[in-house]
Amino acid sequence: WYQRRVREAVVSTQSTGSSGINAEYGDESDSDSEEVKEKKPMDKADEDRAKVLLLAGFSNQAICHLKLGDGNAALKACKDALQLDPNNIKCLFRKGQAAEMSQEWEEAINHYKAVLVVDNKNAAAINA
Repeated sequence: WYQRRVREAVVSTQSTGSSGINAEYGDESDSDSEEVKEKKPMDKADEDRAKVLLLAGFSNQAICHLKLGDGNAALKACKDALQLDPNNIKCLFRKGQAAEMSQEWEEAINHYKAVLVVDNKNAAAINA
């Protein structure tokens, strides 16, 4: 759900030049204009913002699923995040936690080692 909303916001921003939030919350100040704007390709800054938002969304999903005890959903969220940023320490670590939750000890150890490859002084991974 969150991923879809972020993508919709990005597309809305891209196509209308605004956040698209006004219409969602009942502000119809832009409804007078029936002009259809041509979709422009996202520039580098918009792509970077979208990537950051998606990455944060996946990372937040992962921690929520971990807290709810759903290791499989956490693992999926981590995989999605790591497709955007393969060196994301939080998601690498959470992937290890998800593997631990599933009692996949070797896999968990490998994920924690991956954290240490990126940040060899990460105390959480060292102590895991």
